[in-house]
Amino acid sequence: MLKVSIIIPTYNRKELFEAALKSALAQDYENKEIIISDDDSNDGTRELAQNYAAKFDNVKYVLNQTYDRGPNGNKNNGFDHASGDAFVILDDDDLLIEGAISKMAVVLERGYASVWANCYFELDGEPTTKFSGFGLSKSGEISPQDYYDGKITGEFLIMFRRDAIGQRRFEKGLYGSENTLWIYLFDHPAYYLHDAVRIYRFHRSDSVTINSFKRPLCIMKGYAMTAELILQKIAEKNAQTGACDEKIGGRNLNGACGANLDGTRSISDKNLNADGGDADAERKILSYVSDANSQGKNSDANLNAKSSGLEAQNKNSDANLSQKTSAEPKFRVNEAYIAILYKMAAYYAKFGGEYKKMYEYLFKSLKFKFTKEALAMLILSPFPKSMILFLTKIRVWIYKKTRGE
Repeated sequence: MLKVSIIIPTYNRKELFEAALKSALAQDYENKEIIISDDDSNDGTRELAQNYAAKFDNVKYVLNQTYDRGPNGNKNNGFDHASGDAFVILDDDDLLIEGAISKMAVVLERGYASVWANCYFELDGEPTTKFSGFGLSKSGEISPQDYYDGKITGEFLIMFRRDAIGQRRFEKGLYGSENTLWIYLFDHPAYYLHDAVRIYRFHRSDSVTINSFKRPLCIMKGYAMTAELILQKIAEKNAQTGACDEKIGGRNLNGACGANLDGTRSISDKNLNADGGDADAERKILSYVSDANSQGKNSDANLNAKSSGLEAQNKNSDANLSQKTSAEPKFRVNEAYIAILYKMAAYYAKFGGEYKKMYEYLFKSLKFKFTKEALAMLILSPFPKSMILFLTKIRVWIYKKTRGE
């Protein structure tokens, strides 16, 4: 039986945290531990957590003294102190549904490295039976292409094996942007469970949308890094089969054929600075791989004389140098999705006052796919950010009205 570590990162949400902790303790899965990672709470959360840790042998309280304050550092602190074979992150304002851990652990026992399960959505204390995760409609194996295409959106509960991430952690300096870690889960088999295992509690007064405008440059980097990681992953996976896209986002990338990806610096390790953030990624988008080794003209000639056979082989190879072939790429870039990611990076760059980065990401977005949204943002870019925010709210309101929300 796998040992499962339920990691609860918390900060100054005493009442909500206790409810989350109780839902974890109530799980019927026996071989579990609960790691409470505290970001230095001062509202009584620390004392409450320490009391539970003293009472239950499988509950451990750890203060985040290693990483920078914030959601990502607090989660990383939990990872470092977990001893399980598999991890689950439970936000301190959410609840596990009865039997959640058992249902997910069974899937991992079948050989999957991660299982993504859906959640019920609760808005400002009002429970619903609406799923908070979108893009998948039935249980089954998840294709990496689905993730690279941006089809898996919303909120899921994810259980994953320790070795699926190794020593990787959530990115320092980002606000959320969990995709920069989750993308590595798709280097291994993944499964979707079309069942609700968590109550995702959404509080409009404390929403990511509101808080994101307090950290616009962190959000900007997250969107840009996600786009670059997707491009890198697709390049790496296609290179393994000797295939890749010849042209991506309007950029001819021939000439990168046969590039050695071993030992190269990953996108997540790069510093997204002002002189451009995806030069490495562009070099890694490989183009056609040619077969320079041709067969001999016929086996009879090879049997008659080794020298004449070699001459025939060389002559045939020379004749075919201009007719290069390539394996069909297994994974393709969804240019529309990459364009959206860069457009969102530009949007938050505007609010962070990084106008050079805003134009850089806008032009990248338009290179991948020419959209009216990116063009409109380019046209409106000289206007104050308050106007863009106002227009964004109007667009969201219209969108919800058309959907009957």
